[in-house]
Amino acid sequence: MRVTCSSGTYIRAIARDLGEALGVGGHLTALRRTRIGPFTVAQAQTIENLDPARDVLTPAEVAAHLFTVANLDAQQSADLRNGKKIPFDGPSKSTIAAIDPEGSLIGLFEVRGCCARARELSARRAGRKRRLMIFWFSYIQIAVALLAGLFCVISGFAGRTPNDFTLGSTALVEVLLVVQFVVALIAPAVGNPPHGDVLTFYVYMISALLLPAAGVFWALIDRSKWSTVVLGVTCLAIAVMVFRMNEIWLTQNV
Repeated sequence: MRVTCSSGTYIRAIARDLGEALGVGGHLTALRRTRIGPFTVAQAQTIENLDPARDVLTPAEVAAHLFTVANLDAQQSADLRNGKKIPFDGPSKSTIAAIDPEGSLIGLFEVRGCCARARELSARRAGRKRRLMIFWFSYIQIAVALLAGLFCVISGFAGRTPNDFTLGSTALVEVLLVVQFVVALIAPAVGNPPHGDVLTFYVYMISALLLPAAGVFWALIDRSKWSTVVLGVTCLAIAVMVFRMNEIWLTQNV
């Protein structure tokens, strides 16, 4: 018998159910897949005759069989890879396969209105709320670090030595970093792994954790206005580092 079905259909279960319906029992003696999507068994090669350079399709070639293809220039390719929208004329809500000037597949994108943007696949939708934790919390960290940095720098140039307010604002930046560190350790286990280089992310994270502690230690030793300025510069540096960590976590390396 021949069956045309979608992904996830258990043909062995059909044989079992047919046997039960006939009252005789049933099972498969052979099962052969003859087609998947637009690709048929006639296009396949045996292991013995397989030539990878000749027979294996590239991701771009596979995408061309399944989706509308858009050949992009270098600037459009860079914009899409960095998560930006680009102007695109096509049917609304259609899915396109974006190909760069070298013929490589960038990814699947969805047309909305006059623009194209990265398509949210089901796996991404499932983890979207968890991913947003890193996103919005990082921007809270950045805002706090910027405010603390400006406060300390202005206080230092105003001649104020380290006090409870400047030390406390720097300590708050450190506390938020510790929370982010704990979140980063737990997030992959709940379906929110970093999209960029893990080692780079943790190099930034460990460095960021050490900076406020070093700044506060120095301020306690050298009670001068310049120590207050150092606290401010430290917090401003943390803001930049957290922004970079957020990019590493959320942006896929290409």
